Amino acid sequence: MQAIINRISSLLDRGLSIGAADDDGEDVRLRKRGLLMVVWGVVLLAPIWSVVYLALGRPLSAAIPGTYVVISLISLAMVARRGWSDGLRSSQVILILFLPALLMWSLGGFVLGSAVIIWAFLATLGALVFSSRREAMTIFGVFVALVLLSGVFDARLSEAVEPLPGAVVRMFFVLNIVAVSVVAFATLLWFIFQRDRARAAVRTALEELDVERARSEALLRRILPDRVALRLKDGERVIADRYEAVTVLFADIVDFTPVAAGLAPDALVGFLDGIFSDMDEVTAEHGVVRIKTIGDAYMAVAGAPDVMPAADGARAATRAALAMLERVRDNHRGASIRIGLHTGPAVAGVIGQRTLAYDLWGDAVNVASRMESHGVPGSVQLSPRTSW
Repeated sequence: MQAIINRISSLLDRGLSIGAADDDGEDVRLRKRGLLMVVWGVVLLAPIWSVVYLALGRPLSAAIPGTYVVISLISLAMVARRGWSDGLRSSQVILILFLPALLMWSLGGFVLGSAVIIWAFLATLGALVFSSRREAMTIFGVFVALVLLSGVFDARLSEAVEPLPGAVVRMFFVLNIVAVSVVAFATLLWFIFQRDRARAAVRTALEELDVERARSEALLRRILPDRVALRLKDGERVIADRYEAVTVLFADIVDFTPVAAGLAPDALVGFLDGIFSDMDEVTAEHGVVRIKTIGDAYMAVAGAPDVMPAADGARAATRAALAMLERVRDNHRGASIRIGLHTGPAVAGVIGQRTLAYDLWGDAVNVASRMESHGVPGSVQLSPRTSW
């Protein structure tokens, strides 16, 4: 049973995918499939009318729905071979609009023709769904005109045609009403289903976008100071600030080269990650901002991008430096660092397009680096200007 259902589902999907193009947007794809659903629905039902009318000795009436089936199948074959065109939509509107009226006239009018003109209403419904509002209004106007015209000549039509048996007329009343209702309801139900699915897809996409946005913001705040990340998020393109007094901290691992030579790559990375992670925790605790790491060197600053008095920056950086010494000594036996501090003017900003980096330039950076390189292992060397 499941194999049959899968087969039917596969055939239905193939039938509704005729003329589909890779560059179709969601709205275009939905309209194409909706129109094809109406066409296939009428194509599958119309032969019933042809067979019955032919059996009742009404070849002209039988030929009208048969003509629709033939023209529609030819149109579908052309679409499948050459791709989609507006010709299918236009031809379907004309066929579904006028052929039911012709069929009803051939049967003798409203009553004798079992109001088969109701099928023409599908043209107005299809135009409303698949075309512009103006075109739908025009087609609806033509439909109303056909109904009114049929009403005017109904008496003459009924006199000119031999009526079908009453039971047959009643049967076709039921068939026409039920068939048109089924096609219209199935089409609208399918559209509602597709709309809900599209809305669900949009909601899912928005949720995923929110997750990605939060992830991107979190990543941005991991590589940039919070205040700088917020400025970038707010659309500020160039971030460059001058500070009159910041305290720059440089830390370096003592004898790193011989230590690194004796470690495997993963052990070396783990060693640096452990030390630098401890330093990151210390700077966060003391209000100091990490700027970057260069090999085994660690650079941080107090007083940028969050401005603070020079004395407060010097105090925060010094306390962070002492805490770093203690943390490395306690957590990484055998490792030793030396730290240099200097307070002075600097320029800070964000550089890079694909890879962003918040960096610092100026005498404060250069002097702090020299203070570190000429310092004593396991100690902090401050310049004369770094005081409070």
